[in-house]
Amino acid sequence: MVRDDHGRRAGWDNVRFEVLGPFQVRDGERVVDIGRPQHRAVLAALLIDAGRVVPAEVLLGRVWGEQPGAGGTASLYACISRLRKRLGPIIVTQAPGYRLDVAGRDIDAVRFSELVSAARRAIAAGRPEDARAHVTEALALHRGTPYGGIRSDFAAHEVSRLEDQVLAATELAAELDLTLGREADLVTWLPDTVAAHPLREGMRGTLMTALYRLGRQAEALRLYDEAQRLLSDELGVDPGPALQRLHTLVLRQDPSLDAAPETPRPRATPRTAEAATPQPARDDMVGRDQELGRCRAALHRARDGAPAVVVVYGEAGIGKTRLVEEVTRDRGDVAWGRCFDHAGSPAFGPWAQVLATLAELRGSGLVTRALTGRGAEAALLLPPHAVPGARPAPVAGAPEVARARLYDAVTAFLEAMAAERPVTVVLEDLHWADPESAELTEYVAATARAGGLALLMTVRTPAEDGGAQGETLLAALARRPGTERVALHGLDTADVRRFAAGRLGTDVDGEAAERLRRRTDGNPFYIAELVRLLGEERQISGRALGTVPTTVRAVIERRLRHLDPATRELLATAAVLGRGFDLRVLGDVAGRTPAEVAAGLDPAATAGILVPDPESPGRWSFAHALVQDTLATVTGPMRRAALHAQVAETLERRHDGDLAAVAASLAHHHAAAGLMGDPARAVSFSLLAAEAAQERLAFGEGRRHLERALDLVSSVPGAAAAELELRARVQLGSLLTLLYGYNAEEVSVQRRRALRLATETGSTEHLLSALWGTWGIALVSGDFPAADAVADEMAAACANDPLMELAYHHARGQIRYHQGRLLEAKGHLERAAELADRHAKAVRLEIFLQHPAVAARSWLAKVLALMGDTAASDEAARMAEVRNRAVGDPYTATYIDILEGWRAVFLDRPEDALRHGEHGYAVAEEHGFAQLVAFSLVPRGWGRARHGRTAEGATDIERAIAIFSSQPTGHMFGPIMAYALADALRVAGRTEEALETTEAGIAEGERIGERFFLAGLYLQRAELTGDGAHDRERAAGIAREQSAGLFLRGRE
Repeated sequence: MVRDDHGRRAGWDNVRFEVLGPFQVRDGERVVDIGRPQHRAVLAALLIDAGRVVPAEVLLGRVWGEQPGAGGTASLYACISRLRKRLGPIIVTQAPGYRLDVAGRDIDAVRFSELVSAARRAIAAGRPEDARAHVTEALALHRGTPYGGIRSDFAAHEVSRLEDQVLAATELAAELDLTLGREADLVTWLPDTVAAHPLREGMRGTLMTALYRLGRQAEALRLYDEAQRLLSDELGVDPGPALQRLHTLVLRQDPSLDAAPETPRPRATPRTAEAATPQPARDDMVGRDQELGRCRAALHRARDGAPAVVVVYGEAGIGKTRLVEEVTRDRGDVAWGRCFDHAGSPAFGPWAQVLATLAELRGSGLVTRALTGRGAEAALLLPPHAVPGARPAPVAGAPEVARARLYDAVTAFLEAMAAERPVTVVLEDLHWADPESAELTEYVAATARAGGLALLMTVRTPAEDGGAQGETLLAALARRPGTERVALHGLDTADVRRFAAGRLGTDVDGEAAERLRRRTDGNPFYIAELVRLLGEERQISGRALGTVPTTVRAVIERRLRHLDPATRELLATAAVLGRGFDLRVLGDVAGRTPAEVAAGLDPAATAGILVPDPESPGRWSFAHALVQDTLATVTGPMRRAALHAQVAETLERRHDGDLAAVAASLAHHHAAAGLMGDPARAVSFSLLAAEAAQERLAFGEGRRHLERALDLVSSVPGAAAAELELRARVQLGSLLTLLYGYNAEEVSVQRRRALRLATETGSTEHLLSALWGTWGIALVSGDFPAADAVADEMAAACANDPLMELAYHHARGQIRYHQGRLLEAKGHLERAAELADRHAKAVRLEIFLQHPAVAARSWLAKVLALMGDTAASDEAARMAEVRNRAVGDPYTATYIDILEGWRAVFLDRPEDALRHGEHGYAVAEEHGFAQLVAFSLVPRGWGRARHGRTAEGATDIERAIAIFSSQPTGHMFGPIMAYALADALRVAGRTEEALETTEAGIAEGERIGERFFLAGLYLQRAELTGDGAHDRERAAGIAREQSAGLFLRGRE
């Protein structure tokens, strides 16, 4: 079967895929029977990536989980075969997997996005009526929760994304109704949406305005009061500035609220765009007609509705930036972000420049809308003055999830900007990009979907740069379909002749042009420097340049010699500051007044060596990185080190009130100062830079700062070295725990070394962190003797340290709980709760992870439940929740929610187990708390099984067991997980499997000494065998020994 001229397969013209609601396939008006749930899941897994090859391994993981087993591949083949029988040959086998060969217009979600994009283009063109019609058509496609009926976890992200799109379209519809004067219609349908999403301030503000215009001022004010109460109760904050301003306008009955909407202005280039965009040189482009044509064609495609991604690459000086300047000359809104070869450059630096420029160009109104919904976290990369309202807090959760949310927010921000009118983003010198910026660039290039967005990037080829960053980024971008890669090569002899003649203002003979080409390989920068030098030497000495230098560095050095010594000395100092520098800092380091600095740099500016930064008065940059490199190299190493030391001293003095803002630069300069500087300060500022990086979600940068700190520690003299190394290892251990979990080998290495150093230095503060982390590793690994040994060390260090005493009782209480020594566990946990309350302000969550005032009571509730005191257990759980609300920490809240689910398993409360398990799972998944996701699966699975969803329940618990069993160092909770799984299997009628599972749990508990639920397992075995008098006696004996009254009910 072949495609017809419209790209469809003949005979399948009417097939449509509907995912914006219950998942179904239609052939005309007929709903196609796809088959069993597994078949539907496979089709959905392909549909999410329609048109792209989905590897077989990825399909297996999506539908059958991470360990599909030997039969998984066969099942996949069978599903594909059956789907082809029902749907025809639209599933194409293509290595290394399968591709769903359907047109985008046949998928309602794609059609939805196209309609919303069309609406935004209509708004930009001044046609709000057409825009509203497009949005109405889009919303009519929405029938309920996307991918309804698909229960596999792989669809969760896509469901969330589509729900966000629907909500954004709903907000757009409301804004358009307001623009079109349809307030009466708006107040009939928008209140229900506002009630369903009460924290969406934009929709609430639209409804307030509509009510006010209809003369219902009191209702508009009540709507604001309701928002104020909700935000205070839910988040502890006030409404945002925009809603507050609207409230004030309503109270004042401001006439601006009655004004008709402004007629959309025709697209114009904002004045500030001229200042933000590098201006093209006066000379015409030479020898780049083909490359210019390819770039312009790609950008034209962006205007037609598809994002454009263009990568211009080549060696240093080949003309990448000059080409991009020419391409963007008449593009309107162009935002530049530049990367620098500087160890102190902050993460996301070029993207922060881009977003700041766009915010300035577009104004606060559009910025506010762009920062709504998906785009909210993009505010983390904007300067404070550009963010309307309060700056959002860093994203909670695992680093990879936090980064993904930030990257998606930046993408959404750009899409919002491009929907208003076309945006061109230029990212220059990406071979110097920090890893976070490179990763964000790849993400935006791969996921951006809005028309009108163009990304232009310049990358220096690796052979010239000596590193792999440019090559890696080029390869990643090349994998994106539609990326235009434009390679720049040297000019040929004819073009060299034209280029040189244009610079010199006189003709150049063919022999001289060929000699220039051979010596420079046609590199425009090298040629320009040579002919510039030729012109200067003619002016100064009256003779022509005899021979062409063999390297561009020699060219630059000879060119610099024409400057007076004072200017050359200032330039050498500036080169140590970096590619860009502040004139005031340069003056302080060089010991010059502002007037002297200006006079000294004027000749360099006239010669084109320096250029001013148009966006930052008082800042200048070297016109080319090679000039800075040459100056830094020709400065002697001792002189260079002394300058770095002076720069560090100046930056500390100038930023005395906010050292964190320049911590990365300070660390770089202190480290580069070597013996001329202070290595202890280099380490300290590396630690501070790491903290600042983590606050910006730049976890990779934070790790690099910490690893550099450890490299520098060996240069620190005296006892300070051990203290600084301890701080670095504690900080790195915490960061690695956040990235990889307690059981990772990298975490264990840092924790062991930190513990040794804390003991040697007698540092109580860091000793607590090291001991708590070491104890956590042992406990999670199920090594209770090792955990007990660490608790003994805590006990020995308790004197005059209430937090260490708190940690000791908290740790010992949990150990005794797992060992089944319940009376001891109760005493320790009660003491821990008391100490946590008394010293609540001193508790540091970065050490304990969960707030001990909450966690100790939650563990105590479990102990009391096992002891049979249900009323006291419920009260302890209630008090834990009271403390939890006061603390307001998402990790703590998720943790105790899941512990409550486990307690419900103990007390045979299936509804509570399911409720806490499902909620804990959802929140843990949202924030990326991987270990808590695994913990939540057991109560959720047990609750599902007891509610008749036995297959789902057993699968949940088996998945949890698989996750814990994959830990190389062992794990805790094996016996209770076996109990829960056996009970789920029993409910499903799989008695033999249940009995095997119970016996495995008993064996595991006896083996590692985890005995708190051992009596329950013996009772379970007695029930499963039907003849278990011995097991019941064994259970009673264990329960009496442990004071576990839960298992003695009905016996005594």
